[in-house]
Amino acid sequence: MINTKETKREFLSILLNKNLKKILDLGCGKGLMSKFFVGEEAKITGIDLKKTSEDLENFNFIEGDVRKEDFGKDNDLIIASLILHFFEKQEAKQLIERMKTATSDKGYNLLICMSDKDELSKKKSEKFYPDIKELKKIYENWGLIKETEGFTETEDHDNLGSHQHNLIFLLVQKNTE
Repeated sequence: MINTKETKREFLSILLNKNLKKILDLGCGKGLMSKFFVGEEAKITGIDLKKTSEDLENFNFIEGDVRKEDFGKDNDLIIASLILHFFEKQEAKQLIERMKTATSDKGYNLLICMSDKDELSKKKSEKFYPDIKELKKIYENWGLIKETEGFTETEDHDNLGSHQHNLIFLLVQKNTE
């Protein structure tokens, strides 16, 4: 069983003291994951469809669609937490390819995805619910830093009734060789 909050903190803690100068948080919501780095030297940009986060000293919020916004280049960390399942499979894969291209040499991508074992994947088969092997294949030329997969505690949100999600946490680093 995955405790989502603790697992996020565990993955983000790996990235502290990595000299991250530029962070991009896709589908950032309130920016809780990227704001983990507020107070560090990093310049953080969060993109989301709804204005739910305020700009801070080193956190810039962009209200927009991640499919249309410019990711820039040389991002030391790009976070995509629980957004890829909203997209058709091919669209999600294109988004990941854009993430990879926008990542600096030796930079990181952190993905949190609902997996193919999630109950919603059966109801929304056209959407992106990968298995861990598929994600690792997409990042096959990158270094694997950490991976975790499992079911969350029981939740009740979005009129779905009591349910669990099966999540994949994947932290990878771009190789320059």
